[in-house]
Amino acid sequence: PEFMIPVALVGWMNSIHSFAPSVPVGDILKGKKDLPARDSQEFQMASDSSEVILFDYLVDDHDRPRTWGNWIMDEHKRVLNWDSGIGWNHGPETTDYCKKILCGAAVWDPHHDPAIRKTDENCEPI
Repeated sequence: PEFMIPVALVGWMNSIHSFAPSVPVGDILKGKKDLPARDSQEFQMASDSSEVILFDYLVDDHDRPRTWGNWIMDEHKRVLNWDSGIGWNHGPETTDYCKKILCGAAVWDPHHDPAIRKTDENCEPI
């Protein structure tokens, strides 16, 4: 007999790992720290992180900014735009909560409590 069996192909990538963009990177994106030299690793990290945050905002992906598990870096220390599964719901600015995506990584918020995954209402956007 023949059977229809659903199959999913998942790409595999070596040498990737979770991380959180550092507080100095957040300070650069929030204008609290001067831009580093364009050829520096810190500039590249700030550039990559801002692209991911902007993309998450445009597709309304609330998952990455407040968790560290969806911040992924490859072996060349480039940030990957990873896991937008919770995005594409309704687009940016449908609610005030959507603007919190622009607050960036949870580690940038001194009021963030990872134990309860709650963030201060006044997080500072990039």
